[in-house]
Amino acid sequence: MAELIWNIDFSIAEWIDLHRIGWLDLFLSYWRNSLIWLPLYILGILFIWNNYTSAYKIILVIAFTVGLSDYVSSKIIKPQVKRPRPCHYTADQTHFDSVIVCGSGYSFPSSHASNHMALAQICFLIFNRKMH
Repeated sequence: MAELIWNIDFSIAEWIDLHRIGWLDLFLSYWRNSLIWLPLYILGILFIWNNYTSAYKIILVIAFTVGLSDYVSSKIIKPQVKRPRPCHYTADQTHFDSVIVCGSGYSFPSSHASNHMALAQICFLIFNRKMH
């Protein structure tokens, strides 16, 4: 079963690599840059700081939650699963022609997805309670 999923994963990555759309490559690589999201995070911190009396506690809880998520996904799960990134090799072991830099290390689980899910969940739990 794992090999079937592996083959499907590589097939999808190869198909995407062969059927890229130039403007979409530029658009997505722009939005993939972590610095583009920095103003949004700063605005979120400023919003919390200006609207909640225990803002520093909320910000610390959010930072701890995201940090814990990053640690668990990067240092515990990835070394156990050892799933290489599909952008490193296709099924025939040739390198992808990637517009963006392919990260090093393992790919599963996605640390970006884990961290943003942790951020969304902790914000939902904190701010949903404050709204009622």
